[in-house]
Amino acid sequence: MRLVLDDAHHVRADTRGGLAVLARHCHPGFRLALAARTDPDLPLARLRLEGRMCELREAELRLTDEEAEQMLTLLGMPTAASRAGRLNLRVDGWAAGLGPAARQWRDVREPPPGAGPDGADSADSADSADSADGPDTGVARSLADLVLAQLSTDECRVLRRVGIADPLPAALAAELADREDAAEVLERISQRTGLLTAVGHPRTYRIHQLLRAHLTADLDRRHRDDVRGMHRRA
Repeated sequence: MRLVLDDAHHVRADTRGGLAVLARHCHPGFRLALAARTDPDLPLARLRLEGRMCELREAELRLTDEEAEQMLTLLGMPTAASRAGRLNLRVDGWAAGLGPAARQWRDVREPPPGAGPDGADSADSADSADSADGPDTGVARSLADLVLAQLSTDECRVLRRVGIADPLPAALAAELADREDAAEVLERISQRTGLLTAVGHPRTYRIHQLLRAHLTADLDRRHRDDVRGMHRRA
């Protein structure tokens, strides 16, 4: 028997106790599968030590270039391996973003009505996946809207100001955000979305490439006079 719970980070506090008991004392033939953006409030460390838990994290879920090529073929958009690799790099291995990115690239490359075969355009087709990779793409905006909608105005401000750096050490985050608690703010954000990851001690942060592209473009629109100085500080 298998029980699969999606969006497990939304499990209510009054049901976590029962879920923890189920995870620790389930029958050997029972499998509990949880999908969540952040670690659920369960005794994960104990389950890990007992060898009773299998984890698939960002590194395992990120598509390889070969997997990206296969996925595009399954979506009805067969793509050359080199171009699939560039699209995969653009979305940082994010499976949900690969299809929209490929469709956007296809729309950009779609010839106008009445145009002949690719012919003269074929010379620049190798770079087209990159040329469509602007910070204001619909994919980037959709991703940013998904993440920023979960955050407070204060958290959005911090995330926007630190987005110019990758990777982002905690000390640099404090410098760019001009506040000592910037790392604490980023830590809270990283616990609520998988698109900002934190590793090591002292902490270093990494923002998903598409989200970072949108944040830096938004910062440039809002505070263009400050951006050059921020780059110097970084």
